[in-house]
Amino acid sequence: MKHMYSYIGISRQGLWVWRQRVDRIAEMEAQVLMLIEQIRKDHSRMGLRKIWEWMRPQAIGRDRFIELGVANGLGIAHRRSGKRTTWSGSGRFPNRIAGLELTHVNQVWVSDISYVYVGDGFGYFTVIMDLYSRRVLSGIASDSLHTELTSEAALRQALKVRGIPNYEQALIIHSDGGGQYYSQSFRQVTGRYGLVNSMGKTVYENAAGERVIGILKLEYLLEARYQNVKHLQQRLDKTLWLYNHERPHGSLPSGLSPVEFEQALAGWPEQDHPIYQTSSYQWEPGSGKPSR
Repeated sequence: MKHMYSYIGISRQGLWVWRQRVDRIAEMEAQVLMLIEQIRKDHSRMGLRKIWEWMRPQAIGRDRFIELGVANGLGIAHRRSGKRTTWSGSGRFPNRIAGLELTHVNQVWVSDISYVYVGDGFGYFTVIMDLYSRRVLSGIASDSLHTELTSEAALRQALKVRGIPNYEQALIIHSDGGGQYYSQSFRQVTGRYGLVNSMGKTVYENAAGERVIGILKLEYLLEARYQNVKHLQQRLDKTLWLYNHERPHGSLPSGLSPVEFEQALAGWPEQDHPIYQTSSYQWEPGSGKPSR
């Protein structure tokens, strides 16, 4: 190998640096596609050039941004098919949650990222939710699309909330195809704590993550105007407390809040837990039933 590097005129370190840069750009581009899709829901006729001027994503120039959007059916002259046609990402994980039956917490966590308006531009936030109890375990705000560190921080926060040192491959962390979830820093944390990585190919394969993001934005976060990311983080922290502790959840048995549901589960034998079907996103009752 040493002779080969010498022959092509590049060092091993140089090749490694180049590869890291390529992976980082690919991760950024994958995340940009996710955000363009979300912006399209709010601004269906806004051109890609205007979206770029609004977002100003680091590491992606205007021409590449437009090229990427057009190639994936996100130009305003195209009708979106609901899925990405191309993705230049360096890798992805299979969808490991389809068809699962969940009976307790810490079997599947789902994560997603979205945006709100901060100052004259965008602020971004990443959340992680326990799919069984619907409890949002963490929420981290950021002012940058370099969100691999944000997703890592959100994951570390969720792990701290649960306080379990190793899940021994019994917990799946599921997300959309965003590059932040395939970054080296994120994979290092999942490997250290024994988590299993999973990704959906389309937004429909991360429907629960999309839904909780929608609830947080429409019912709480869009009510305020944010001067900076610190302000957004403060509002996000309060929102998650209200969502977890006080908001009745229509997707949980008896309309309990996520924290109430987890407290109710703690007193039951597992055979009495209701079953959550990930394929149909519906509950089947066990022999018991949560109560307030």
